Amino acid sequence: MTELIYINLLLDTAEWKEAVGATRQLAAMHTTLQNLDLELANRIAGVRLLYLRHRITAARSAALAVFPAVRAPDEGQGLCEWILACGRDLLGADPMLGAKALRLVTEILPHTVFQASRAVGLLSTGQPVPAAPRLTWTETRC
Repeated sequence: MTELIYINLLLDTAEWKEAVGATRQLAAMHTTLQNLDLELANRIAGVRLLYLRHRITAARSAALAVFPAVRAPDEGQGLCEWILACGRDLLGADPMLGAKALRLVTEILPHTVFQASRAVGLLSTGQPVPAAPRLTWTETRC
C-alpha cells in the first residue's frame, strides 16, 4: 500500500512532522475501510514516530498497547514490524534480549527480505536501517 511505503520512508528519514500528517491520513482511511491490517500498521507507525521524537516512555507504553494485536498466530508480519520498531530500545535496555528478539525476525518468524535486512542492520550497528519500499506486509517471504 502506497500510504505505508510513504509513512515508512518519512520515518526512516526522520521527517516526523510529515509522518504525523501521513499517519493521521492512514488513521482516517482505516476509519473508512475498517481494515485491521491498516489499524495495526498505523499503530506501529505511531510507536516508531514516538521513538523518533525521543518520547521513549510514551513509545514504550504505545508498544505495549500494540503487543496484544501482534501476538495473533497469523500476524507474523506485524510482530516483525513491532520488533523492528522497538529493536533499538530493546538493544539499549537489554542487549541480549534485544538480540534475541531481532534474531526472531531473521530466523524464525515469517518475514520479508526487507524486514530481515533491517533486523540484521540493527543487530550489527544498533542503529535503524531504512526500510526498502514494499507494497504490502505480506509480499514474498524469505
